[in-house]
Amino acid sequence: AAGPYATKVFSNKKITCTTNTIDNVVVCEMELPMLSSNEQYVLSTYEREITQRNTIARFLEQMTFGPTIESIAALEETGANFEQWIVDQMSLPSTSHRAYWRKRANPKWSTPQEPGSYDHPCSPYSRWRKYSF
Repeated sequence: AAGPYATKVFSNKKITCTTNTIDNVVVCEMELPMLSSNEQYVLSTYEREITQRNTIARFLEQMTFGPTIESIAALEETGANFEQWIVDQMSLPSTSHRAYWRKRANPKWSTPQEPGSYDHPCSPYSRWRKYSF
């Protein structure tokens, strides 16, 4: 745990984090307990490189309902031009959930028979309500 997150992980230790105003680097200091002669501390560091595909996936995660392999590849072909992607999305015709719903919610009955049947209230599987619209 590095940076400001270290204060949350090591909340019971004395740890201070400051940000260097020149290059905006976070520096943290922590008091470590003294060790016995057969113990030692090991310091390790790593650098993580975020690839272009990771950057594109993060962008699409925030801008869509989730990236697909195809959408990542398509944006990668444009050189990850996020501004142009936004312009292209805004240029698409708008869609309406209401129109989508109405088209599919109550389709016309294509057969000559009645869609419902009149059953007696005591018939198996019949459903009745005590109100009407």
